[in-house]
Amino acid sequence: MKFNDIVIKNNNNQQVQKVELYNLLGQRVNNWKNLETKFETRLQTTDLPSAVYIIKIQTDKGNLSKKIFIRN
Repeated sequence: MKFNDIVIKNNNNQQVQKVELYNLLGQRVNNWKNLETKFETRLQTTDLPSAVYIIKIQTDKGNLSKKIFIRN
């Protein structure tokens, strides 16, 4: 298990269409598309500096945005 991963828990078995990661200036720093539909998805963040980010998750049931802290 790596501590520098974003872990997305998909309890409702939703289709995750897209995940985007933004810095606090609104610049997109990473994105992932066509993720597998499974209970837990891990997204690597090893190349990102430690900071606060906004993660946006687009699913077949709607969208979700959260503020997260990445520490590398």
